[in-house]
Amino acid sequence: MFLRAPLGRNLKELRLVSVNISLDTILLCVSGFESLIDLTLPRDFAASNPIDFCRRLLRARPTLTKLDLGFRANFDDACVRIVCDGLSLTHLDLSGLGNLTPGTLDIIVESTSARTLRSVAVYAPRSEVQVFTSAAVLRLVRGCPELSDLSLETAGDAYYWTPDEDGQNNDAIDEVIDSRGGSFEVGQYFCPDCMCKNLQ
Repeated sequence: MFLRAPLGRNLKELRLVSVNISLDTILLCVSGFESLIDLTLPRDFAASNPIDFCRRLLRARPTLTKLDLGFRANFDDACVRIVCDGLSLTHLDLSGLGNLTPGTLDIIVESTSARTLRSVAVYAPRSEVQVFTSAAVLRLVRGCPELSDLSLETAGDAYYWTPDEDGQNNDAIDEVIDSRGGSFEVGQYFCPDCMCKNLQ
C-alpha cells in the first residue's frame, strides 16, 4: 500500500541505517519507489549472497546515484565493482566494510562511476586503514575528475597517515580537491567498540 501511495512514488531518499528489514523487502522498496536516487543500506547488513544482491539491486533501480553500502556490511571488492560499473554514482559511502582490499579504490577508478563521482566517504576501524593508503586515495582523486568532497576517518587515536610517509601525497590530494572547490578531510573519529555495539 505504501509503495502505491503518492509519497512512495515521490520518495527520492531511503535511509535504512537501523532498520531490521529483509533483503527481499529492500529490493521491493527500491523497485517500487520510482523516484529513488539515494539509498543507505542497514548497519551490519549481511546478504547471504552479496554479489547476487548487488546485481538484483541494479536491476531494481538502475538510476540510483547515491549509495551507502551499510556500516559493517559484508560487501567485498566484487560488489564494489558491480555497483560502480552498473550505476552512475555521484556519492559512495564505504564505511566499515571489512571485506575490502587495497585494490578497492583502483576498482572505482576503472569503473563507470569514476566519471560521475563527486563525493566519497569512509569511516574505517584501524584494521582497515591499510585499504585506504594515501597513494591509493591520490589515484582515486586523479582518476575521478568530478570528485571534490572526500572524507576519511578512523577510530580512536590511530590517524590514517603520517607526515613523513604520506605528506607528499596528502598535499597533492589537497591541491587537486582545492582546485575543484571542494573539501578534503582526513582524521580521527572517536568510536570505541563499546559505543559501536550500543548503536547496533
